[in-house]
Amino acid sequence: MVTSPTVSGYQSDHELPPSDADGNQLVVFMHGWRMSQWDYDDFSGTMFKRLYWAGYQGRFASLRWPTPSSDNYTLLPQALADTFSKFTFNDSEHIAFDSATGTMQYLEWLRSRFHDYSINVAAHSQGNLVMMETLKQMLAAGATNVLDNYVMMQAAVPAQCYDINVANYYPFLADEGMKPTPNTYFGYPGPINQALRPGRTIINFFNPLDYAVGTAWEVNQSLNKPDTGYFYLPGDGAYYFSRLVTNPHELMPFVARSRSQGAAVLSGISGAIGGGEVNLNTSFGFAGLPYDHSGEFNRNVQQVQGFYSTLLEKILP
Repeated sequence: MVTSPTVSGYQSDHELPPSDADGNQLVVFMHGWRMSQWDYDDFSGTMFKRLYWAGYQGRFASLRWPTPSSDNYTLLPQALADTFSKFTFNDSEHIAFDSATGTMQYLEWLRSRFHDYSINVAAHSQGNLVMMETLKQMLAAGATNVLDNYVMMQAAVPAQCYDINVANYYPFLADEGMKPTPNTYFGYPGPINQALRPGRTIINFFNPLDYAVGTAWEVNQSLNKPDTGYFYLPGDGAYYFSRLVTNPHELMPFVARSRSQGAAVLSGISGAIGGGEVNLNTSFGFAGLPYDHSGEFNRNVQQVQGFYSTLLEKILP
């Protein structure tokens, strides 16, 4: 693994000595929602080992961003803490957007250390919101020589963020008739693929049966947009009680509703996603159980050898 300085509250990991066989390659793992410290360590270690078993000899880094988890409720019994953390998705999305600046600093620090390496990111679930905003800020800052390829794994992000030609999802349009919201997600990050190094790209690993983004995420879009205390008046604006809300980092988590399904369940997304896609259902048997939203970590290694071999094939230039 690769250690880092303390950047915006991010936590360092231990560093392994360099290997002559690392091929000047570095893979960065970005976790998703509701990862406790134990979960983060477990998922990071699992990915590191499985990449190695798939033949990867390069360096590996994992970045922990402050998503809410059971660790936020240390005074409660574990089962109750887990239950409370399940109601934090919108709060975590807000944190994900605000974590992008520190993430950009961390990735730039990696590039300063490993200037002649390919640095590639694999982000899971809500971690793709962190990466989307990070790439947006990199593009705005002209930091276009930091990252190589980026794989979105089961991304809990509206598909229309990346591709404005993705079809609207009828249930969400019906919801708009009852509770209108601003269409802030639509094309929000712009051409973030241009934040990658020349010739590099974004690849979508999706599962059309994904439970977390295909069911739970859609229920949240319908029922919790706007969230408690927020409302939207077309032609006037969005409010939190009497306070006007204009920051998109607050509008999207708490007020705006997606008009499309999530990227995790859709094929054929283009726009900023120029590197194609991998269907996790037809390729590796990922199904519709909640377990399989994180199937690459939860399944036995024998079941996901193909996943990690394909990840390496797609992510390494």
